[in-house]
Amino acid sequence: PIRCTAISSAIKNIEIENPEVQSLILSSSNPSILSAGLDLMELNNPSSDRLPKFWNSFQQLYLDLYGSRLALIAAIEGHAPAAGCMLAMACNYRI
Repeated sequence: PIRCTAISSAIKNIEIENPEVQSLILSSSNPSILSAGLDLMELNNPSSDRLPKFWNSFQQLYLDLYGSRLALIAAIEGHAPAAGCMLAMACNYRI
C-alpha cells in the first residue's frame, strides 16, 4: 500500500500546491518496466489486518487518477503487467 499511497499523495499535493500545473507524466526509473504489477507477497496468504489496507490504497489510487483535474500521461517504456496495465489505462494518454 505504500506505493499506491505515495502516488495518490503526490497527485493530490501537485493539484493543491501547484494550481498552474495542468498535466502529469507517470514514468518509471526502470526503463524496462512501468510497473511490476500487484504486490504478490501482499496477496499470498494475506493477513486479515493488512489486506483491507492494501485494497483500500489500491482502489483509492485509481479513484485519485480518474478524479484528477490533471491530464495524466503514462510514459510506458517497458512492461506493465496487472496493476501496471491498470495504472496506464487510468491515464488520459499513453505514450
